[in-house]
Amino acid sequence: MTIRSFFVFLSFALGACATNPVVDYVDVERNDLLSGRVLFGEVVRASEVPDVDVLRVNDAMRTFIADGVSGASTNVSRLGRLLSSLVNVGFSEAGYEPSLSQTAEETFASKRGNCLSYTNLFIAMAREAGLIVHFQIARVPPTYDAVRGVLIRNNHVNILVEGGQFYYGGTRDVTIDFNLEDPTGYPTRRVSDGYGIGLYYNNISVERWKRGELRAAFTYLLKAFHEAGGGQNPDLWVNLGVYYLQGGHQRQAIEAFRVALSLDPRNHSAVGGLARAYEGLGDFHQAAEYDSQLSRYRKRNPYYHFARAQLAFGERRYDESLDILKRAIRLRDDDHRFYNLQGMTFRELGNLRAARSSWTKALEESTLHWQKNATRRCWQQLATDPVFRYRSLPY
Repeated sequence: MTIRSFFVFLSFALGACATNPVVDYVDVERNDLLSGRVLFGEVVRASEVPDVDVLRVNDAMRTFIADGVSGASTNVSRLGRLLSSLVNVGFSEAGYEPSLSQTAEETFASKRGNCLSYTNLFIAMAREAGLIVHFQIARVPPTYDAVRGVLIRNNHVNILVEGGQFYYGGTRDVTIDFNLEDPTGYPTRRVSDGYGIGLYYNNISVERWKRGELRAAFTYLLKAFHEAGGGQNPDLWVNLGVYYLQGGHQRQAIEAFRVALSLDPRNHSAVGGLARAYEGLGDFHQAAEYDSQLSRYRKRNPYYHFARAQLAFGERRYDESLDILKRAIRLRDDDHRFYNLQGMTFRELGNLRAARSSWTKALEESTLHWQKNATRRCWQQLATDPVFRYRSLPY
């Protein structure tokens, strides 16, 4: 799950004892939004960070293909050899890291990365082997992380291979996925290379934002816009809106979220962003209108409660964090992250038995290597430092 966009219905609290001023809304030109002038006092250019050849194939990768794949005579056999060769040399679930977006070359060297990293690698290698492959967006239920009260929605990308499977005397297209056991059960949409490469720059942008590097984050987002060919991905506009919202520029944020909604009228992230932006302008009536659109969705979304629990934990409101986590777990009882945070909260309250029980449950619900490692880190801290007070989240 690696197409990362912000889900902003938590960012700011409603101002207390405020009146409803008359707000004069001025449309903001899209080009001005992408200039960054309002945020940084000068025009920001995508050229400030280097271009990356996301699908570059180096000599070692060519040798790998020549030795194990290229001799196959059909697309189906080449695909099979490529998949088995990658597994045989160590490309497996153990190397999966959900926040690590890498180029094809980097992924080949490290055998690590998220599903976008593995998708970049596979597309580059498959094309070198003579296969026709494409980026593909899969409409699977998204997962969420929470950072500083902002939900980060993780969507999914995989690969379409033309003629990759025998079918009744001929061939048919096949989907290759590095994160789903059965990707065929979900609707998919083929996208261009520019769209796919834009996802890489977008993910790097989000990681820089998480580290507090707003200008770098903005610059990488600009590169995503340029690669995506005119910004037809609504998630890019949502992320742009968040950067303006965090900088206190509500009018620019509103325009960015409006563009996102024009591309995807059901984009909950854009609706939440508009609510927060109108709050910031003091237009509580408009904010309430957008908040009402989100109300039912919030109540049914366990990750909304998870984000609130993270905020309460970070502010040392541990009892409140536990109460909120109970709601999240009632809505979804199989996410290891909920039990990890629950264990950490019990640890802060001095209830070590309950902490161990929560972490045991987290291990039971973990299906991937990296998930189990996150829980084991909590156990190790508890075992090695009995007075340790865990303040940071492992995500």
